[in-house]
Amino acid sequence: MEQNLSYVITKYRDGQKTLIDKINRILTGWASYHKITDADQAFRRVDNLISILLLELCETLSPYMLRIKIIKKYFYRELGGDYVYALENKLAVRVHKLVNSILVMHHPVTTKKLHRQQVL
Repeated sequence: MEQNLSYVITKYRDGQKTLIDKINRILTGWASYHKITDADQAFRRVDNLISILLLELCETLSPYMLRIKIIKKYFYRELGGDYVYALENKLAVRVHKLVNSILVMHHPVTTKKLHRQQVL
């Protein structure tokens, strides 16, 4: 998963919206597959990896732009303080955070073997 995202982001050279859509498709599939496990830490790790890779991509594509300007142009700050990669004019078009995915806790059902009572 992480290698796939790394490859998609580092090799990408098309439009920002298309990249966001491509990343979101990968994340949605991965989140729906792993939502039944305790994947909170893994989701956080993947979110951090994506942010780092996207920042590195922006720095590669804009080598003369300062990092602070890149962050202001391509990322916006949510109410919680996290930065999200999004379109500058349409903040609704952004990379989803896996941490915000709803996790379903799976509790295995325990069954007891029922003993038949013998009828006399």
